[in-house]
Amino acid sequence: MNTRFTRSQGCILFDLDGTSLDSAPDIVGAANELFTAYNKPSLSMEQLRPITGEGTIVFLEAGFGYKPAEAEYKKLRGELFEIYYNRNNVDSILFDGIEAILTSLNEQKLPWGIVTNKPEHLTTPLLDKFSILQTSGVLVCADTLAKAKPHPEPIWHACKILNRKPESSIYIGDHERDVIAGKAAGLFVVAALYGYIPDLELAKLWPADLFVDSVDEIAKFIERSI
Repeated sequence: MNTRFTRSQGCILFDLDGTSLDSAPDIVGAANELFTAYNKPSLSMEQLRPITGEGTIVFLEAGFGYKPAEAEYKKLRGELFEIYYNRNNVDSILFDGIEAILTSLNEQKLPWGIVTNKPEHLTTPLLDKFSILQTSGVLVCADTLAKAKPHPEPIWHACKILNRKPESSIYIGDHERDVIAGKAAGLFVVAALYGYIPDLELAKLWPADLFVDSVDEIAKFIERSI
């Protein structure tokens, strides 16, 4: 498979939640703390995990049973973020095999980075917990720029910081917005179907260049590509 990746001109960029990091236990835990505070029933991991990547509005709709009005949504979103921040990523873990991939890229001096729609103040604490993430050549968060994914600008920005060409690079993510952003930016895009996927059959219709079912498949793909 021709990825157009080249060592001299390309980089490998990763989404964070649902691709590199399994943060669902903390996100779901925070959501249930919020629901309990408002006398709403807790929801199971099976109910919430697939929609973890869909954004806070979807979580709040699931827990409260309706779409909050704008003012209420802003209030609840702020409370959810505060609860999540205070959990300090106690239950989040890197997906098995991700650290080995990133370590290998470092050893081979291949530039890599993270492009996430997670706000910076919720992302930077993860660097303290997972030291391998501190070796990233670039970190682009939802609020790093004026635009976030699915706009291609965050991916272009990451490539620019790494001094690499988008058309020679790879982006790996587990959400449709990752695929849209990566393709619009001109990268070879890998869809991680092991991530937070509400509908697997619909996900297979995304315009990704490659679909993988496990981190091990990503490792083998990168090994073949570089």
